[in-house]
Amino acid sequence: MMNKKGFTLVEILAVVIVLAIIMIIVIPNIGNVFNNAKDKISDLEKKNIVDASEMIIMEIANCEISVSNYNYLFDKNVTKCSEMNDDIIGTVTTTIEKLKEKDLFSDPGNKCSGSINITTNNNFKISVDTNNVTCK
Repeated sequence: MMNKKGFTLVEILAVVIVLAIIMIIVIPNIGNVFNNAKDKISDLEKKNIVDASEMIIMEIANCEISVSNYNYLFDKNVTKCSEMNDDIIGTVTTTIEKLKEKDLFSDPGNKCSGSINITTNNNFKISVDTNNVTCK
């Protein structure tokens, strides 16, 4: 009887087909994992922006932020704390760049840009619109 060593062409072809099917399934899923990770990082950065915005409003309400910083952040021209408190009722707008310049938002990779709208009512209930913010 003959001693056969190695694989037949059909066996090798079957293995190649199985590997190709696995690759067709796996490669798109790997791309989805990376995209989902980027989306989660972006969501986390936006949450940090919301937290920073809420902190700013509370600092304004307690007169803990300087008038000059307030005027810079929101392009206003107020002269005292009571004017800041009156002015933040409603909607104020600032940019991510200004928050970063004043060290109110940390963005080490410089990934985020855009503007935010902060809406506050008389009870200092705060909502932050980050729809105009993009984080890479």
